[in-house]
Amino acid sequence: MYLKKNKRKLEGKKIVLVCNKYSTTAGKITSISKYLGLKTNVYVIHYNPWIINATNGGLLPVVYNNIKLKKPMVVELNNDVMKLASAVSKIKIGKLKQSQEERKVALEELAKEREKEQELLEVENKLDFEE
Repeated sequence: MYLKKNKRKLEGKKIVLVCNKYSTTAGKITSISKYLGLKTNVYVIHYNPWIINATNGGLLPVVYNNIKLKKPMVVELNNDVMKLASAVSKIKIGKLKQSQEERKVALEELAKEREKEQELLEVENKLDFEE
């Protein structure tokens, strides 16, 4: 509901849509973005009772370590976490490249302005010299 109400605010922004407690029996991943009216990939964190247990007990770092070690109780979460991390990294890298390009353009414009100022000073100096 929030996404539909605030669609204008989200236009032009990179969105990572994550569905928590996902189960294939509940529906298809593609139907989630269609329902929300967004053209974006949906990343899922599959339902796993260990996440709930760890969240309630303050043990999420333990679950994360078990995910990295690919323990059987959380093995499906490794794929989920890696896909989500990859998506976020791509967006961050894209923003970094965009800001570098914007900086480069700004510096080029500044250099052009300085060249124009230098040319004007040279013209003024020539006029002063001729008088």
